Amino acid sequence: MDTLDDNKGSISPFRVYDLNEASNLLGVNRKTVYQLQEKGDLPKKLVGRGYKFLGEDLLRFMGSASFNEQNNK
Repeated sequence: MDTLDDNKGSISPFRVYDLNEASNLLGVNRKTVYQLQEKGDLPKKLVGRGYKFLGEDLLRFMGSASFNEQNNK
């Protein structure tokens, strides 16, 4: 999945992203982001009435996803 590597440089580890932004940056649909957070693969933070994703968590997830893809080849 080239999308993970392509977007890695555009994510700020100090920024907070909403669901739509996270799904766009990861190159997956919103349902997949929900599934990742439910499985505990992608941490979320409750901010106000909605959940947000920390940039550092997105980067960490993308690094582990890239690592896993390379090992599965």
